[in-house]
Amino acid sequence: MLVTAPELLAELDRVLAYPKLRQYYTKEEQKQFVALLMALSEVVELPETVPRVCRHPDGNQVITCAVVGKADVIVSGDRDLLDLEQVGRITTQSATQFLEKGGP
Repeated sequence: MLVTAPELLAELDRVLAYPKLRQYYTKEEQKQFVALLMALSEVVELPETVPRVCRHPDGNQVITCAVVGKADVIVSGDRDLLDLEQVGRITTQSATQFLEKGGP
């Protein structure tokens, strides 16, 4: 099960609007992708105060989302998250690692 939060979906939408990425899809495709991700995911609410575990604030939101959503693994390309390797019982893996292991 995918787990996300409104804050993470908003960040994804913002990043997908970067000009260097926008050359690969239309604004409508971007909206559809974010909507599809939201529909396929369990969307959890993050607490007002997010604990600081990661060097980057956005990473803290990802970790909190994983904890609230009871995730087994965080799949990310973010070096700050990958360097943690594990947060509690939640492992952090690159997409390649996740696919090579066949999932959680």
